[in-house]
Order: sequence, then C-alpha cells, then structure tokens
Amino acid sequence: GLSTAIKQDKGAGGAEASTSETTGLNSILTPNDEFQFWSLAAMSASKLKHRERAQAFHGLFQAVIHDFANLDSLSFTDVQELIEVTQDTLDDVWKQTDHEPAYPSSRMQHLLGVAGSTFTRYVQRQLVDMDLWNGPYMEVHVAMQQGITVLDKWTNVGESLTSQFWKRYTAHPWKADKYVDIHTSQLSARLEEIESIRTAHEQVKQLLTAVECEELGIAKSFSPFQSVNALQYNPYTRPLWEAAKAQYHRNMEPAERRVATTLRKQFQGHHTHAYQLLREFQRYQELMKRPVIFTELSRERETLLGQMMVYIQALQNEYQTCSTGQQLPSGEVAAPPKGKNLPEVVNNIVWSRTLEAKVVDCEASADKLLSDLPAYKTFIASTHELIEELRAYARELFTNWSREVLEAIDSPTEPLGLQ
Repeated sequence: GLSTAIKQDKGAGGAEASTSETTGLNSILTPNDEFQFWSLAAMSASKLKHRERAQAFHGLFQAVIHDFANLDSLSFTDVQELIEVTQDTLDDVWKQTDHEPAYPSSRMQHLLGVAGSTFTRYVQRQLVDMDLWNGPYMEVHVAMQQGITVLDKWTNVGESLTSQFWKRYTAHPWKADKYVDIHTSQLSARLEEIESIRTAHEQVKQLLTAVECEELGIAKSFSPFQSVNALQYNPYTRPLWEAAKAQYHRNMEPAERRVATTLRKQFQGHHTHAYQLLREFQRYQELMKRPVIFTELSRERETLLGQMMVYIQALQNEYQTCSTGQQLPSGEVAAPPKGKNLPEVVNNIVWSRTLEAKVVDCEASADKLLSDLPAYKTFIASTHELIEELRAYARELFTNWSREVLEAIDSPTEPLGLQ
C-alpha cells in the first residue's frame, strides 16, 4: 500500500517520500489514492520543509476530495462541475512553487490518467443497466449525450492544461508532450457510435410503415449486439464490436434501400429551395452516413450541391452589392440590413458575421454530404474565397473605426478629445 511504499522509499536512503517523482505510483489507482499519498507524506516526512510541501499539496486537493470519494452519488451535471473544479485544482497544484520542488511531471501525468480512468468507469456504471438497443430512444439518446459530455470535458482538460496553460507557465513549464486521455476519448467515441446507430435506426422506423418494419425484420436487427458489451472498450473486445456492427448493417441494408426511395420522394419537394433542401439532408445526416443510402441518393446530392452553389453565389452578390453601396434598379443605394439601435459600423460587422456563419454552415454540411462529388472542390473554393472576403471586410471596418476613435481622442475639438 501507500504507507509501505513511503516507508520503503525512505528506508532505501533515497529522496524523501514528499519529494520523490515516482514514490507509490504503482499503488495509485484512483485520484483519492494520490490525495491520501500526500496526507501520509505530510505525517511521515522527517524534515519540516518536506512536511510543509506535502501539506500544501494535500491542502489544495481538499477542494475535490469529498466529491471523488462519493463519485457514484453524483449526477452527470454534478460530475461536469467536479471536472471544472478539478481543472482549477490541478492548475493550482501545478503552479504551487512556494514549496520546492514543484509538483513532479510524472506524478501529474499519472494523476491525469487515473482521473480519466475514474471518470470512464463512472460513465460505464451510470449506463450499465440501460438497455442500449431496445430501450426508449430518447432515454438512450440523452444518456449518451450526457456521458459524451463528461468524457469529452475531461479529455479537453488534460489537453488544454498540458498544451496551453502549463506550457506557458515559466515558473514551472510543462515539458512533456500534450496529454491525451485514451480512456475517456475511446469510450466517448464508442458512445457516439451507439448514438449514431440508434438515431439512424429510429429514423428508419419513422420513414417506414409498421407493415414495412415487420416485413423487413427491423425489430430483430439489433440481435448482433446482444452478445457484446458495448460499453467495454479495449483492443481485445473491439473485433467483437466491429463484427457485430458489420452484421447489424448487413441486416439493415434492405430497409435502407427502401428508406432511400422514401427520402428521394421527400427531397423532391425542396429541389428549388437550396436552404430547405440542405435542412432536410441535415435532418437525416445519420442516415446519410450509411453507404447504401449515400450511394442511392447520389443524384439528389448532386442536386443539393448545385443548389448550394447557387445559394453561395447569391450570398456573394448580396455582399458585393451591399458592401460597395451599389445602386439598385429602384434607384436606392444598397446597404446591409439595419438592426435596432446599432451604430453603423457594428451593424455592418454583425451583418458580415451573419453571412459568414451561413457560408460556414454550408461548407461543413457539404464536407459531410457531398465531398465525393466532382463539383465539390469548385464549391469549396468559392466558399473559402467568400469567407476570406467577409473576414477582411469586417477587419477593415474595425480598423477604420479604431483609427477614427483614436484620432477623435487626440483632437481637442472632438467630444472624445482628452486635451
């Protein structure tokens, strides 16, 4: 145990337990083990400076000790809050330099790892009793989203601390590579797969009649997953998961072909409205990931790409006309739509950002839905060009406004003048 490791480290004539890089790491399996390590080190160290250092670290960990000890009683929302507090706590621990030496890098890497494993096991325990395949779709969907949020939040903590905040902290810089938590990131990816499968499956059921679902055996299609623990992610179980997934998709191919026919008819009503057609494709984006449907709807996707190219050109024309103040056929001068109580510069920047958001949305959707089509590269080139023009326009507006304000401040005749 930890006590034995500390005694052995001291008895071996090495560094005191409170200063050792690796003392007790083999016995540290959870964050609470690390917290306890510093508590024991504070009591056992023979030198005052080592006791004070250990007490400092243990004191900083007090902010999270209780919640980690009672993790299973916390809700997903509570755990998200715990992760935020843990990030702040680890940041304080790393930046504690009043007692030298600072927190060892190897210990911090180990602590990040055991914390990730702890959050991974927490999510698995929260979901273990849920019927992932036959349970109510919305219950499964919400649970998957909550689990993914917790896991991704912790993954981001490790990456941001070690690649940004600590890299720039000159008093105790992080010199190792960026920490990437494989446990949380891999389980998050698995939960996303489960959610994607359930979402596409639900949409198939919605697009087919009850008779068609019965005829195509939709109710039995999840049978390949019954012998697989979907929440258990490791290199040994992955082949079983991949085999079950492949069999499920083979089971669903007849239904997917039927659904492609239904979607084709549904999309026909929006062929002349680019944004509406895009929204319909986005609505069924999980289904569009299926190779059968993706291929069957190639012509419809080509139509969508053509409509989106027209739409982007319309946005380009709007930008050119309004930003340069061109005269309209009515005799009026074109200008960006005016918002309520906004100064002209702010209004125009908001307008350009709105146009940019629309272009970025189209670009992201095209990447998922249309990247295999011949005209895709031409489309992306046009969106890139328009995005750069809109950003340059907004920068120019801000630069000109900043210069005018500074000139007004320097002028004794202006209300803003400081002279």
